[in-house]
Amino acid sequence: MRTFTLYINNEARGPFTEEEVVKLITSGDITGETLGALAGSENWVHIAELIKFGSTIKLSNDGKDLTTADAQTLSASIRRKLLSYGLATHATVEQFTAEQAHALIETHEAELQKVLRTRKVVVASLFVIFLLGSVCFGIFTETGSRLVGYVVQPFISKEDPKLTDAQRRFETEVKRFEKLQADVQKLKFDKPRGGMNAKYTLLSRVKVPSNSGFKISGTIDCSPLKELLATSDIKPEDFVRVYILNSEMPRDITRKVNRQIGTLEAIVAPALDSNEIERLRYDAVSSFPNNSRFPEAARLQAEIVTPKSANDIEAIIKKVTFRAQAAAKSGENTSKSNTAANENARASKQWSDELYAYIDRLRDFQNFERLNRQPNNRKTAWSKFNADEGAEITAWLLTTNAKEIAVNTEGQFIIPESPRLSLNNNNSQILIATKIAGDTLYLNWNSRYLYIRDFELNEMPREVFIEREQYKVVERITTGGISLVARAHVGNRDLSARRTSPKWYFLRVQRENDNDSLLFMADKETFDKYAFGQIVPASTLAKLEIYPNPCESITPSSLTPGE
Repeated sequence: MRTFTLYINNEARGPFTEEEVVKLITSGDITGETLGALAGSENWVHIAELIKFGSTIKLSNDGKDLTTADAQTLSASIRRKLLSYGLATHATVEQFTAEQAHALIETHEAELQKVLRTRKVVVASLFVIFLLGSVCFGIFTETGSRLVGYVVQPFISKEDPKLTDAQRRFETEVKRFEKLQADVQKLKFDKPRGGMNAKYTLLSRVKVPSNSGFKISGTIDCSPLKELLATSDIKPEDFVRVYILNSEMPRDITRKVNRQIGTLEAIVAPALDSNEIERLRYDAVSSFPNNSRFPEAARLQAEIVTPKSANDIEAIIKKVTFRAQAAAKSGENTSKSNTAANENARASKQWSDELYAYIDRLRDFQNFERLNRQPNNRKTAWSKFNADEGAEITAWLLTTNAKEIAVNTEGQFIIPESPRLSLNNNNSQILIATKIAGDTLYLNWNSRYLYIRDFELNEMPREVFIEREQYKVVERITTGGISLVARAHVGNRDLSARRTSPKWYFLRVQRENDNDSLLFMADKETFDKYAFGQIVPASTLAKLEIYPNPCESITPSSLTPGE
């Protein structure tokens, strides 16, 4: 049978059998934390580590045996009393049943009451003895002092010289472990490294539409148009609008816009004699765009620039239209490469545009000549054009969802989002409209019948376009929550102080048609708010940080991954 030596009241006592040790614990003379060692050994540990008594102790209370085979869950107040009275440790407290715990606490508290009563008697006795000593021997005599010392001596605690070095080491290790536990709980986990400010990344990725990158302001002056109409009975109305197109005007719409102003010029022009008419005919026919790159250009020019052919404008228009269509077809498949085939295609397209512009000049001459011969038909010609081709321009404009910008009575306008424009550029994404005799007249941005004054061009801040970006959640990631430990050796056992690493939340988002994505660290509220597939507002993303990959806090050096 095993026997044990116990360290009680600063001295080693024993040997005790297991049954005797259990009785001492039951009576409250010792606790599970009392130091003990197997007989003949100097390895002092808590007696609870040598004897598993939690399921076998029998305590008596009012003559009734309280026994249980299994430990029950103790209430917080009972557990706190066991620990504060030193009747158990954190390692052994759960080995007690509720009945055992109540019995130990009641016994211990009874002993405490007994000690308190004894101390009160001792204090009263000391007071009486002190008074008697003062009367007989004098308050400050040496004999009186010795008497007080003899009385107090049993109640003064002092270090027992029998305390072994092993026990001192054990107590030091326990204190060191308790400090380690406290230090581990105070450890702070830093935010994962590698985060970058999201705002600048979002700004650098903003997709600015080609027709919305600038803010333009200025004043439209219609004085040149009014001068053109000054000699006629036609007067422009106080109506001006600016239209921002989503794309460049098609070639046929551009030609109709040019013919409209050509028709107006013919209507208001003064009557000319036959010599002046012939001079205009010659100027129109001889403006043929010859292109040395194409042999057929020289042959066609030779056919039309003759006195006989020049008188048949309609025949010239048919020949040139055929060649313009052929050149346009040759220039359909162009690319940015500099191969010979692509260079020829680009040249064909350019020549086609020049031929169509030449055709427009010939038609303008035809119109001018007809109205010069029949001055009474001038107003009719204007109405007829606007009923046909002018109506086609308006109908096309309505289908484009063009942005309409109002112009105030002083002609001032502001285009909040516009393509890059200059006063000298022939930009085909801007149309300016006014009205003459109830009909709308369309003019190009660089028309010679307009002045653009006080022109200002400012690039739009990229922040304006951030909120239009739609980033969709494509992945939700959580890191952290890892069990970590700090280990220490106490007595002959390894103990661990535990912590759990903090959790971190990441949202991976991506725009439609993007080949890459962005990873943002979010707080838990934001993380829970946006599910997979939802759009996160750019204003929310701008407040977060971007990370290259999901990551965790750096583990403090005193901690290692637990089991």
